[in-house]
Amino acid sequence: MRRDIARYHNRLGVSADLRRRLGLHEPGQQPESADSIVDVAFADTEAKQIKLTWADDRSGRLVMDDDGRVLKLVVLGAQGRDWETARELFQKYDCVDDVAKKLQERSAVLRSPD
Repeated sequence: MRRDIARYHNRLGVSADLRRRLGLHEPGQQPESADSIVDVAFADTEAKQIKLTWADDRSGRLVMDDDGRVLKLVVLGAQGRDWETARELFQKYDCVDDVAKKLQERSAVLRSPD
């Protein structure tokens, strides 16, 4: 029981870290591009699923195991499932930190002037 409670609190921390890493902890921040994440929230009471929302109204669902490893990542847009974005963000054996890093890198690439 104690281990389950500790894992639950660790998953809560993972979500807070993800929000902070993506710059969503500051209220009133405007999205920099249509590909920017604008919201990160829990999708279930066990804190095993995280809902991601993009500025262009795409949404994603990230499913974690007890230890914080990502089991699945699905991204849905206006035309249905966005397989390309899901493949770019999630590789087998990734943890939430890996996905957050890829989200940050993807956002930085889109922001950089060419």
